[in-house]
Amino acid sequence: MSFILPPASLSVIITLAAMVFVPICNYIFVPIARRLTGIPLGLTMLQRIRAGMYLSVICIVITALVEAQRLRIVREIGLVDLPDAVVPMSMWWLLPQYLIYEISDVFTMVGLQEIFYDQTPDGMRSIGCAIFLSIVGIGSFLSSAIISMVECT
Repeated sequence: MSFILPPASLSVIITLAAMVFVPICNYIFVPIARRLTGIPLGLTMLQRIRAGMYLSVICIVITALVEAQRLRIVREIGLVDLPDAVVPMSMWWLLPQYLIYEISDVFTMVGLQEIFYDQTPDGMRSIGCAIFLSIVGIGSFLSSAIISMVECT
């Protein structure tokens, strides 16, 4: 038995992964890192952000490999000239990149929030949080704009 999963529903994986990985990070990773490094938070804020950035590079590499596989399948089956055809590829190919993306997001965003709360003066914390949320909002807007442009072509 098989079913077709709408591509937009894959974003649910990101939300569920965040709900799973934030507690895993706080209750498993941080105590282990605290014992290894001697730092109360396990990693410094910049180390968390750096780990998130490295993980996002790994995510991009995995995404490129999956896209190469998808293109290979499209060429083999002869779907190149059929833009509306469904590629017979399991959604499980996408799961690793979504999970690694969310793990990188947890490290990066938590590190950024810690910087805005701990390293900014008291009077600037709300501005720092507003900038942080604006960055996320602008990224979502640009992502939606790119998707809309791709769909129009």
